[in-house]
Amino acid sequence: MALAVILTLAVAIVFSGVSITSVCASLLNQITQQSRNDYSNMVQQTQTSLDAADVSSTVQVQQLVNDLASSLQSIGSPHDSIVISDIKAS
Repeated sequence: MALAVILTLAVAIVFSGVSITSVCASLLNQITQQSRNDYSNMVQQTQTSLDAADVSSTVQVQQLVNDLASSLQSIGSPHDSIVISDIKAS
């Protein structure tokens, strides 16, 4: 009887570990894919805006980039601010 209980507990522990690992991997994949999609959409939106812009001076280009970065930051996730701050710096 004690052996059956110990065996059942061992199986439950192993199954729990496998389940947790599977759920973590699934969540990580889902978050990674969403981040890639967000980044791709932001790049596409930025490229479209830059292509449509009619700017000729460096000051106008910098203002356009700052405006785009602010716009993207307002629609993006909190994690996007790192990428956006890099855009503003360049």
